[in-house]
Amino acid sequence: MTKQIGAWSLFALAIAVLLTITDYTAHVRNDVLVYSDPNSGGLLPDQPTLAVFGGFVVIGAVCAIAGRLLFGGLALPRPSTPTVLTSLVLFLVLYNLTGVLDGSPMLLYAILMLVWLPHLSLSGLPLNRIVLLSVLLGVSGPVAEGIRASDGFFRYVDVDAFHVPLWLSPLYFNGAVTVGLLSAALAARLRR
Repeated sequence: MTKQIGAWSLFALAIAVLLTITDYTAHVRNDVLVYSDPNSGGLLPDQPTLAVFGGFVVIGAVCAIAGRLLFGGLALPRPSTPTVLTSLVLFLVLYNLTGVLDGSPMLLYAILMLVWLPHLSLSGLPLNRIVLLSVLLGVSGPVAEGIRASDGFFRYVDVDAFHVPLWLSPLYFNGAVTVGLLSAALAARLRR
């Protein structure tokens, strides 16, 4: 049991590290969002890195718990390494695309939604579970970011509703597919 808790905790921390760095490369450097106190606890320029990492630890924990609940108890075959890596690279490309195409929110929204559908198919995971995870993260992520933006921690430069851009939910949808695959791979590894 300790091994399981440790593995899922590391999974959550890895997600937090990856999202903190990607937030910087895609959003901070491309002026998609601005932090109110960018140099407070900053390891990266214009990003209060420690506070951002703390927020992403919470998101990582939600991903780990949901991934464990949805994919950890099933005797699913382990997703192939190329499938997992393709999903991860695709998510990182899409995340960085939000920094490049932020000035075209409808185009960005359409791309993210259109990519999500084949991304679901690529995963090979049970459709009902991966859609559930996508909706869970696609709703809770933007709500959590909207709350943090409303309290002044940061602000998106272009917002559509509740302090967040329209394209944020489908970005979380695509991230959920990657989380599902990584969760299924970790669960399969822990069963051995």
